[in-house]
Amino acid sequence: MMLQRVWKQAKPARMGLFCGQQDLRKLLHTDDAPQDNEQGHERFDRISTYVRYPNHFPVTMTVKDFNAKYDGLPAKARETDDPVSLAGRITSIRSASKKLVFLDISNDGHDVQVLAEKKYFQSDDVANNDAEFEHVHESLRRGDIIGIHGFPGKSGKGELSIIPRGISVLSPCVIRHIRRYLEDLDFIEVETPILCTSAGGAAAKPFTTESRALSTKLYLRIAPELYLKQLVIGGMDRVFEIGKVFRNEGGVDQSHNPEFTMCEFYQAYADYNDLMATAEDM
Repeated sequence: MMLQRVWKQAKPARMGLFCGQQDLRKLLHTDDAPQDNEQGHERFDRISTYVRYPNHFPVTMTVKDFNAKYDGLPAKARETDDPVSLAGRITSIRSASKKLVFLDISNDGHDVQVLAEKKYFQSDDVANNDAEFEHVHESLRRGDIIGIHGFPGKSGKGELSIIPRGISVLSPCVIRHIRRYLEDLDFIEVETPILCTSAGGAAAKPFTTESRALSTKLYLRIAPELYLKQLVIGGMDRVFEIGKVFRNEGGVDQSHNPEFTMCEFYQAYADYNDLMATAEDM
């Protein structure tokens, strides 16, 4: 709140004193990612076969099964006649050269290395195969979910890997895109308390705990709504939060989980039509 009041009330000269002529909003950004639009689908424009959110990818086995089946391969193995297809979320990217890129993907708590060698990559556009290899790997970011058609092998140091013939982007990293989209609209990301003296903002039963220091009953939040609205009332015109919420529901299924991540955003001087338009565009 103090930073927000400085931003609202400071004169240009004072802003220069505090920020060295920089917009104070940059002090409130959540990371150092470039201020561009590449966090959505635009970064995949150069991939000729890119499809937004494909509804099917034929996985032949899980990462867990892959690790168990091929762990005994020797170092530098290339089982080119044994096609496999895996899918998972990128957790690490390491580019060795334009012809060699290492990825790590995670699936259901199990990890495997993707050893991408240009000589094994097979693009639908054969004439531009080398360029397609570079475009695919330059566009990938940690957090993206990808599907890989390839074959098993091992690196020179003996690390089990899948060597891709092709890579499909199944879902870009959504949270990063949401964060950048809202920040570009001058929303400010905030953190509100997870432990509360009362649970509100949604119709759900909360998890309870107790503070020994304060000798009082506390609740894990079921929504950040009420704190975000207080910030809007206090003068922060556009706020959002991406964070964990907890709901002690009677059951667990595909649409109900006791702990999950949600995004809520609030904007002063706007109505539900404006927020619907923002959500649809995002």
